[in-house]
Amino acid sequence: MLGYRDLGFGLEDAWGRAAAGGDARGEPADGVVAMDLAREHRHAIDRWVFECSHALHVQITALLVAGPAQLGFLVPPRRQLPVMGRYIRDASAANAARRG
Repeated sequence: MLGYRDLGFGLEDAWGRAAAGGDARGEPADGVVAMDLAREHRHAIDRWVFECSHALHVQITALLVAGPAQLGFLVPPRRQLPVMGRYIRDASAANAARRG
């Protein structure tokens, strides 16, 4: 099964850096950096997989909190951080709220 990284989305490293540095660098999930990553992720889904509204993106990213199997589409299990799924979900929700 193809994951996002196989399709060339290339966001797994950026998510990892953002989630890992969120607390240390003051980059919360509802900050500009994370919301911009969420926007890129939604656009990649929209461009390469299927039409993806903000509401649908929030639902999709909520699945990432469920565990490494779902998160594995974005980030290989060996590179996942415990907070990463929640961080991406929260960034997606913040991005959707920013867009109204």
